[in-house]
Amino acid sequence: MQCLNDTLMLNSTDPALCPNQTGNASTPADLAAPWTYAPIFTIIVFTLVVVSNVLVIMLLSRKFSFSSRPFTLYQVNLMCANLLFVLAQNPLDIYNDLHATWAIGEGACSLYLYANYPLAAGVVQSHLLITTNRLWAMTFPHHYRTHHSLRVAGALCAGMWVYVHVCLGSGWILDAAYYRLPVLTGGCNLNVAVPGQRLWGIITQFLNFNIPIFLMAVAYLRIYVDWRRRQAKAAGPNGERSLYMATMQKRSRSASDSEGGRPTRTAPTVSGTATTGGGHSHPSEVKARKNVHGFLVLTLVTGSVMVNWIPSQGYYTAVLFTDQDLSTLFRVSWILWSLQAALDPFFMALMLDDVRLFLARRLRGFERSSADCAPGRRREKSRPASSPPAPEVERANEHDNVQDDFRWKTTLQACVLLL
Repeated sequence: MQCLNDTLMLNSTDPALCPNQTGNASTPADLAAPWTYAPIFTIIVFTLVVVSNVLVIMLLSRKFSFSSRPFTLYQVNLMCANLLFVLAQNPLDIYNDLHATWAIGEGACSLYLYANYPLAAGVVQSHLLITTNRLWAMTFPHHYRTHHSLRVAGALCAGMWVYVHVCLGSGWILDAAYYRLPVLTGGCNLNVAVPGQRLWGIITQFLNFNIPIFLMAVAYLRIYVDWRRRQAKAAGPNGERSLYMATMQKRSRSASDSEGGRPTRTAPTVSGTATTGGGHSHPSEVKARKNVHGFLVLTLVTGSVMVNWIPSQGYYTAVLFTDQDLSTLFRVSWILWSLQAALDPFFMALMLDDVRLFLARRLRGFERSSADCAPGRRREKSRPASSPPAPEVERANEHDNVQDDFRWKTTLQACVLLL
């Protein structure tokens, strides 16, 4: 169970949630606690987070080169932060849930607190890096294309990790060296009863958890405003309807070029890219669709962060200033916090065109199969076709299917695991 910042509660810690904080056990029976939903849920989340994050890191590394797409480094950095956090924290979390005392030594306690403070803050700051990068790309696109590179992305990621270790590692080191109580009697906790440590806890809670989440929300709102303005500008004076009508007219012209079973293989080249009669889109349309997809994925990521992290950080902020019993809020916030690390790889995978198109095809296939099950639909399918497709069309479709099968082969298993 995640007891992140629990020691800031001082005398209001719930013994049922963090058994090792109850003090020294008087009998051997107190050394073990029964299995509850907490360790079982932790094991499930741990397995899901490790498998999904490793899989997405492999997909991103195989699909993109860091030099050609520096944004991949931010995604891999987030996946690595999730992995480091759960690998260092969840196994000890399970032990913490099942034992009333901390009997595995000071070193394990230091690792547990290191995961709960610097590594947890690294996950939050990694999300902030992604949101800030998208804000930079949307607000100053020319400056972003000119100045953003792999070196810049690497420096930002490395600087972020240095920052969280300086800010949060300082209190962690001081606690291990001077202020930590014996773990057998006081449990594995950061001793914030010391005035200086308590002030450090308040400052770091706001700097590394509360303020970054607030900045992510503000940055998203600014990105949304810029995105809507660009959409309105692309749609023209008549709004979205003019863009929709222009797209439909272009598709109608492409379809008319292919009538009579004579598909147009190559249409006139526009901006160096061939537009085919088989349904390939103009480069500006492809770019517009990618912008929409990227904004939707950013919306999902930001929305999940707000839903999953605001309750937990609200809880940890509240226990800094009150001694009231907030055990119910802790249970809810802990579950939501744990889910975010499992959702991150799914959202990062949605940024890949192959994964997104695969999911769209599966959904369309499900809709078609559901429609085919209708009695009226079955009768329609039993009728002979009025005009069989021309051999050229069949060969073209077969060629496209072979290419599609090759494209989806490497991501099929990944998508199944992510779903």
